[in-house]
Amino acid sequence: MSSSTPDPRPAGPALPAYDLQACRALMRGGSKTFFAASLLLPSRVRAPASALYAFCRLADDEIDLGDEPHQAMRGLSLRLDHIYAGRPQAIDADRALASVVHRFAIPRELLDALLDGFLWDADGRHYETLEDVQAYGARVAGTVGAMMALVMGARDPAALARACELGVAMQLTNIARDVGEDARNGRLYLPRRWLREAGIDPQAWLAAPHFDVAAEIVRHDRLLEPADVEVGDGVAVGDGGGGVVGVVAVHQQAGLRGRHRRSSVSIDPAIAAFRFLVYVTGISQGNKG
Repeated sequence: MSSSTPDPRPAGPALPAYDLQACRALMRGGSKTFFAASLLLPSRVRAPASALYAFCRLADDEIDLGDEPHQAMRGLSLRLDHIYAGRPQAIDADRALASVVHRFAIPRELLDALLDGFLWDADGRHYETLEDVQAYGARVAGTVGAMMALVMGARDPAALARACELGVAMQLTNIARDVGEDARNGRLYLPRRWLREAGIDPQAWLAAPHFDVAAEIVRHDRLLEPADVEVGDGVAVGDGGGGVVGVVAVHQQAGLRGRHRRSSVSIDPAIAAFRFLVYVTGISQGNKG
């Protein structure tokens, strides 16, 4: 994974109009919910958020819907090489993203980790423990939180860590909400160990999902209730309540198939900062399989 991080240029040029129009058109066609929610963002954040969404949407589709997800991953990694070298390919979303990552100093590791999470979906990865689920959430949602916080002007490590935590939190909440839909698509994000502890065979349940008392205890009591604690304690980065609401909306859509959820924990800022650094610098180590 590259460690490339562009120099911060908060006063850099705005996104070229033609690239931004293409990104907004993608939102209108791909997610009317996101398009409407993005209007809650401060105007100076709306354009870069649209660029982030556009690239994430296209990347998710290429990995998750294509016949060769690992080949798609290599192609996207090459595109990021060009983006961070300042020579994006002639793709609207890539040109727009190049402007954003250089203007707001978005680390390459965040986008690499996001793509890694998309590939976990395509590979049908199993999640045995809550920590495994959180590792997935850190990739597909914590990264989005950190990128949005950078776009909104946050630079303090504790604030960035809280943005990561908010993303993971939203991931857990949507996992609980979308258990049935995910199961119909052959995917299970509830910790399998929890299911077995409740007397449920994960594979049998996945083949015929149903919500009896035991399954509800796993979904609600063990996953959803802890995840509800911290959303209102999110991240303040100088844009007021509308900005935070907009960030929540971006999270809910940028990981694209409705899997961005609320995180749980109230943590000391120093611990949060440490977790953020672990997410960014160590996210590709461990948790592979």
